[in-house]
Amino acid sequence: FVAAGAKELTVLIRAIGPSLIPLGVGDTLVDPKLELYNNATQAKLFENNDWSSPIAPISSTAAQLAATFTAVGAFPLAGSSTKDAVLLVKLPPGAYSAKVSAADGGGGMAIVEVYEVP
Repeated sequence: FVAAGAKELTVLIRAIGPSLIPLGVGDTLVDPKLELYNNATQAKLFENNDWSSPIAPISSTAAQLAATFTAVGAFPLAGSSTKDAVLLVKLPPGAYSAKVSAADGGGGMAIVEVYEVP
């Protein structure tokens, strides 16, 4: 994805696996791990595994993140104990890649969502 413009953007990135089950999606990643890379430098900037753990660089509680989900129109996750992964970050203009893998070494389906936070 591309963060366009002249100033830094706040972005919510989610790797959803377990929270897809209540929506009728089967064979999901049990424990997705989310990594964010800068495309220009190939450097890994941030990672998260289990969304209710502290999220860097914007430290947020599960309740604050849930409020952010609502603010951007994202569906709620299936609870703070799910192993979905979330990053809430400020990014300068540029191109980025979000990589999802199985933190537990397993396999399955996941979706990646990217939202600009107002």
